[in-house]
Amino acid sequence: RLVQGTAFDSFVRSRGPDAAGNFTRVWQHLQQAIRLDGTNSDYWMELGVVCAEIGRWADAVECLHRALHFNPLNADARYNFAKALVKTGKRLEAVQTLLAFLWL
Repeated sequence: RLVQGTAFDSFVRSRGPDAAGNFTRVWQHLQQAIRLDGTNSDYWMELGVVCAEIGRWADAVECLHRALHFNPLNADARYNFAKALVKTGKRLEAVQTLLAFLWL
């Protein structure tokens, strides 16, 4: 059973049926999770994906960069980071990011 008000509770709520398709609600839950545990790579990655889904690519790059700062081995964050970099016109950096991952 989840304890309400925890970072993980907010994260789970961001993925729940009441938040499905409601980016404002998802955004709020993820922001709350990050306020409670700002070093969780998965929370930052999810927020980056939400930013990408609504076309806020520069914000997505920032969130995904933070996700990788806290966990450089987060493969999903690495892939999404590279995709966001391409969308912001930074193709070379995207390739370098993916190649660097091969050496980790």
